[in-house]
Amino acid sequence: MAEKKRLQYFDMLKGLAIFLVVMGHVLTMCIREIDRTLLFKIIGQIHMPIFFFISGYFTYKITEGRKIVMPRLDKRFTQLVIPGILVGLIFMVYFPHSGLQSPFDMSFNGMWCTEWKNGYWFTITLFLIIVLYSAWSKVLDFMKSASARIGATAALWVVLIILDGYFENQMWWKLLSLKLVVSFFPAFMTGVFAKASGPAFGQFVKQRGVYTSALLIAGFCFYILAYRWEFPGFHSLIFLVAEPIMHVCLAIVGIALVEPWSNQAFSDTASPLARRFASMWQYIGSKSLSIYLLHYFFLFPLPVLQEPLRGMSLDMVPTLTVSVIVAALVVAVTLLANAIISRSPLLAKLLTGSN
Repeated sequence: MAEKKRLQYFDMLKGLAIFLVVMGHVLTMCIREIDRTLLFKIIGQIHMPIFFFISGYFTYKITEGRKIVMPRLDKRFTQLVIPGILVGLIFMVYFPHSGLQSPFDMSFNGMWCTEWKNGYWFTITLFLIIVLYSAWSKVLDFMKSASARIGATAALWVVLIILDGYFENQMWWKLLSLKLVVSFFPAFMTGVFAKASGPAFGQFVKQRGVYTSALLIAGFCFYILAYRWEFPGFHSLIFLVAEPIMHVCLAIVGIALVEPWSNQAFSDTASPLARRFASMWQYIGSKSLSIYLLHYFFLFPLPVLQEPLRGMSLDMVPTLTVSVIVAALVVAVTLLANAIISRSPLLAKLLTGSN
């Protein structure tokens, strides 16, 4: 039962995160040119770290002898890289007929020679982080204490930052989206260490003051990262460190919010409406990879909303309302398309990474 509840609240958290992804793309691709809105900045900072944290959490496994189990890289390649590249190429062909605008270079060059991969960077980046983790796990196996493992991993991250400084303009570095690997490696490893700690991480999150502290720290880090030009006196190292700190705090905040909600919604005393609402987010989360891969095809141009939103100074409430409504429609149609594709095991494997 405990394992089932854990899966429920992690799926719910993924459901919320993927919905934020679609909301962000509604603002940046459907409406366009309102990227400076506060809502877009918030969405852009919080959703992807959650996915990397959860991926790290579920990637970590150990044997009875407490040796770290190597992930099945062939399985992950099939699940992540093949559909990411294939669907990305199909979308590149489809994009000129979509009526959309994009902040990405929607060309063959944009797909292969930029780190963002026409928006399909996540699957490749996650796979490469898993490859890095597989190699690094051999080092972690030699360390007895959690503090030694965390310290060594932090040192590895510093080495990756140095390498990024040397190679960030090299074509092969961009081809592999290695800058993004460096950015999200701490979030992934935080998930690994959270899983490795057993019940200790869950107990830590529930401690009085931890949620408040994490929320305040995440808010401060978000502010200096999203509006860094307001802090000209800050050394670049501060911004560099602020990002992983924010990612860790966001994971804590997300779990602290969603786990009690899940426990209550799926309890025996919960109302049918509360259970259905929570089950909806759980279902969306269970299909998050499919939604990520397919939802771009169901975005549609809404430039008519640009001026009205600007006339309201891009306030939070109108931009939130529009993005939620449109994202809900896009997610619904994407789930329908996924259901159709899933009837063919071959197409499901190639286009959504499903087994």
